[in-house]
Amino acid sequence: MRLPASPDALAETLASIARDSGVLIGFETKLDAGLRRRGTKFGRTLRGKTVGEALDALMAIHPGYEWRSVNGVIHVRPQEAFVNFNHFLNQAIGPLQLTDALPLHATFEVHRVFVPDCVINHPIYTDQRDAFLETEEPAMRQPLTLSFNGGTVIDLLDAVIKAHRSLYWNVTYEVPPERLRDATPAYEHAVFAFAPSPLIGGWWRMCAGRHDDGGTESADETLAPPPVLTSPGKFTARRLSRAPAIDGREWIAANVQTTSEPGKVVVPAPAFSLTAADCGDHGGDFERCQLFFQRGRSAPVRIDAGFTGWVFVTPDTRYIITEPLYVLDVAEWKQYALFEALQIPNYTTIEAISRDGTRLFVSRRDCPMDCRGEVNVEYFELTLAR
Repeated sequence: MRLPASPDALAETLASIARDSGVLIGFETKLDAGLRRRGTKFGRTLRGKTVGEALDALMAIHPGYEWRSVNGVIHVRPQEAFVNFNHFLNQAIGPLQLTDALPLHATFEVHRVFVPDCVINHPIYTDQRDAFLETEEPAMRQPLTLSFNGGTVIDLLDAVIKAHRSLYWNVTYEVPPERLRDATPAYEHAVFAFAPSPLIGGWWRMCAGRHDDGGTESADETLAPPPVLTSPGKFTARRLSRAPAIDGREWIAANVQTTSEPGKVVVPAPAFSLTAADCGDHGGDFERCQLFFQRGRSAPVRIDAGFTGWVFVTPDTRYIITEPLYVLDVAEWKQYALFEALQIPNYTTIEAISRDGTRLFVSRRDCPMDCRGEVNVEYFELTLAR
């Protein structure tokens, strides 16, 4: 059980409870404006407890949230959401049929509840569907069939994961500072995800126009923060007994950029831009910055899961790696907390990339700088998912 009272820590523990118990969970998150604190490796064990006991213990650490069992699904939501009848998840909707629908199809159908004439722009509706699904987790490739007789939006979310049995619904919203006095969460601030685990984040509207206007607005206009996954996905790592030779043959020195001052971060190709902002020590051991991603005409979106002291972009711009070892897959728009999933704790550095671009040489030590005495240094070879 993750101890910090942050949404990320709550999501991580809910994912563990769901994975170990098999219960279905719907997770609604209200993000605090500003900093998202990281989770931690340290916590309390829940082994031997019932699901109810585990959730009670978790809510004691996250007192702003509450859990209830509703029609066979555990709902974990902000306390005020349960009593707010004007909440957008309580909107009444009519019948809905899904036949052999992928979880992403179901996600976009939920968005169409609020924007019925929206035209969705996504590879699963094109000839790129198979290529996109190759990199998805098995649960995201498993279709579902559902005959929903009507109810509320939250009833529909429950019905989808009950029909699929391997998904969890996730709704995340961040209220802008100017709307903090408005106690009613609004769809315009929310993202959705049917995913293989409870998590923070999801898909924005992905609306590329409306049927009546023939619009062609780019989906990048509504880019949402990437979901942070605590699973390793298809990434693997192995420990090395010694550092390999970085001589430009098999291994090429990595162009890692420190992020201690605000400004643009150099990217190998003009596929997107990165900007560091809000730099400082932030109560840590050295200066770190927030990192913002921008593609085309889209608004900048924050992609670090806290603050980062360095950033490395692979030469093909497929991956953005940040401290301590978060890897953002730009193509899939998913971020993996590999420092936890692969047990490579901070302080880490990307030393080199293989000539074929498929592997990274990573070193880690127990202190960030100015270490005293003998320093324990470990070496890892990280194979990138392809």
